[in-house]
Amino acid sequence: AELHAANARLTLAAEPGFDSGALAVHAHLELADDGRAWRVSSRQLEIRAADARLALEATLTGEDGGAHARIEAHANLTEMPVELLRRLIGAPALAALGGAAGALTAGRIEHAELVARGPLDQPLPWSGAQQDFHGLLELRGATLASDADRPELNGLDAHIEWQRAHLVARVAGAAVQGLRLGATRADWDTRNGVLTRLAGRLEGPAQDALSWLRDHPQLAADVPGLGDLGLSGATLVDFEVRRVAPARAGNLTPRYATRLAALLDGARLRPVAGLPGIEALRGTLAFADGQLQRSTVTGQWLGGPLALKVSERREQGAAVLALSGRGLLRVRDAVAAAGGMGGEEGALEGNAEWSAELRFSPAANGARSSWRVRADSNLIGVASALPEPFAKSAGAALPVHLELQGSDAAGELRIALGERLRGVVAVRRSGDLWQIERGAVGLAAAMPALPAAAQVRVEGSIERLDLPAYVALWRELARSPAWPALSVELAAGELRAGEHSFAQVRVAAATGAGVDQLRLESPELDALVRFPAVIDAAHPVTVRLGRLELAQRDADGFGAGVAAALGPALELSIADLEWQGRSLGTLTASFAIRAHGLEVHDLLLRGGGAEARGTVDCGGELCRASFSLESAAAAATLTRLGFRADLDAAHAATSGALSWPAAAGPSLASLSGRIHIELADGLTRSAAASAASEGPLGLLAVPGLLAGMGLPELRFARLSADFTLSAGQAVTSNLHLDGDTEILMQGRVGLLARDYDARVWVLKGEERLPAAVRALPAGPRVAALWMSLRDLFGGTDRERAALRLRGTWDDPMVTQP
Repeated sequence: AELHAANARLTLAAEPGFDSGALAVHAHLELADDGRAWRVSSRQLEIRAADARLALEATLTGEDGGAHARIEAHANLTEMPVELLRRLIGAPALAALGGAAGALTAGRIEHAELVARGPLDQPLPWSGAQQDFHGLLELRGATLASDADRPELNGLDAHIEWQRAHLVARVAGAAVQGLRLGATRADWDTRNGVLTRLAGRLEGPAQDALSWLRDHPQLAADVPGLGDLGLSGATLVDFEVRRVAPARAGNLTPRYATRLAALLDGARLRPVAGLPGIEALRGTLAFADGQLQRSTVTGQWLGGPLALKVSERREQGAAVLALSGRGLLRVRDAVAAAGGMGGEEGALEGNAEWSAELRFSPAANGARSSWRVRADSNLIGVASALPEPFAKSAGAALPVHLELQGSDAAGELRIALGERLRGVVAVRRSGDLWQIERGAVGLAAAMPALPAAAQVRVEGSIERLDLPAYVALWRELARSPAWPALSVELAAGELRAGEHSFAQVRVAAATGAGVDQLRLESPELDALVRFPAVIDAAHPVTVRLGRLELAQRDADGFGAGVAAALGPALELSIADLEWQGRSLGTLTASFAIRAHGLEVHDLLLRGGGAEARGTVDCGGELCRASFSLESAAAAATLTRLGFRADLDAAHAATSGALSWPAAAGPSLASLSGRIHIELADGLTRSAAASAASEGPLGLLAVPGLLAGMGLPELRFARLSADFTLSAGQAVTSNLHLDGDTEILMQGRVGLLARDYDARVWVLKGEERLPAAVRALPAGPRVAALWMSLRDLFGGTDRERAALRLRGTWDDPMVTQP
């Protein structure tokens, strides 16, 4: 220190612990003292630390002894760290700018100016006569510590001005609880820290903004259910808090008016946990004095637009948050949101208008929060190919009404679908999934009662029941974790499985531990179906039928229809399979639904001394089948299959391999392939000799030959033939009968036209003429045939020993070529 008369010059070293480098203090002082009063004047006081600089000009005066000292000072700061300033002047001096100034803990003062005139024995801020206290400062990157009424601010950039006890802070930006605070102004009285006005904007995720609003005093913390809105996405919140006059004179407690507007742009709202959220939400939610004002927002819900009105109501003295909306939904999106149980692709198509209302009552006085949802639609515009009672055309109206009410995580859903269906279920939420605890569905106009057991009971009657569609839906529900056990009791006027139908069927279904069971009973049907928990080749669905009656018109589609309904792996057994009123015996088969089509393995049919085996593979553009049939009573087998018993044999064997276009299905016109027939120790009769009224099996050909020749019967030791099938024709080149005589045949049998066109050779001469021919009674036709045969047998030219078989199956003709 240097001291020259009344002047002093000081240079000080930095205090240990500062991070700003060496601290230098330079001062030029003038001192004066006349014995009654004293004065210290600073022409130049400069403090430097790195880039920080504090310049001060001040005059300090006072009476003898230091009483009633006054100061007049002008200070200028640049690039001053807040922490350095706190150490230089102390937190109490900063607190003169209000409690918030005293809570500054980091950042820097880019620029500041201070003017102070006043007595040192009175606390700041001075505001009396001949007193002044004003200034400004620019803050950059500051941290403002939190207190009971304010969250922590980080990265604070602000411009602050004060005039005596009035302070105005303008915030350019700050981070607060995950949000960005910007364009904010705060006015307060530094003497008591009372806020006069606060207005600004928050920008960031809506969920963080809601959290900030709940924590911030006097903004919107009292809005019912504000924290339960499930709002997410980007939002802007404009807010204002303004002090107003107290409601009663003498009340010193500050009173505020608040205004708040949450600007939504692409946000997402989920009013009730577990329900689909509203997307692309746009609009403004307005609040005033802690009350939600009537607001309208728009968005997208279930694939369509909506308009949503949000408001606060009073019901029975309690605040209720109300949301009402109208919109258009895409039915496929609605089905997917409900668990995807909408049947096959295209079963539900179209859009429908809807209206709904949600009322939310927050928890209060020890009671849980509660909510109630009501929704209505007439489903005009929706086309449904689902089975009854859900089928409808796009232009038809089918009113649907939903009511869902409950508390935090439990509720009750009621649904009415026109006069067709009523349902009630008790639900409970686990996370984002609503689970059905128990319920009842009635196919009637009356609302059923909830069952006591943990199950969903379905009862009623239905005019027509599509078995494949209902089994698929039932199995989908049984696998859903949101559903309990199912119990179904239905009376169906008609049950359809593929192309087959049954009248007056009672349907009973139940899900159990690891195995689900379906029972079908009617005058024509007695079936028990068991579904394992996992269906595969090792664990197939088993179907046991006591009796099944098939008609020719729908037999082709029955097996495929059953397999499609119950697959992908199926074991079928039928104790008594009837065909056109005739019992065929027992049937067993294994079905497999593959990605490429249907496969049938181990098909076995036994009955009446016959046994048939076969396989079918529809794995591409063509279906391929192989089969074999063995019978110890050919006539009985023909009768069981619905044909005339034109032929009998002690042993019959038939085998073949056939194919047909998979898209067209099997028919006589589409079949192609080969068939081999082998019969032993038999008797063939002409059609005229058959007493049965059924039609002939023209593929055997020999009975038609006998009828054309006028022969009543012909015994044989062996009959064999190979046929090639194509375009409704069966062609053979080797039909051979060996017995009383020997016959060869070449030609075709028309399976569609039911006709013959073949050449026939009767071999081995006159001595092999059957006794039946020799015993024919006299007559013109028989005589002519006899003479021609004698000529043929007596000749040596084999070509001359030929006959021609033509005509229809019911009226065959045999002529010479």
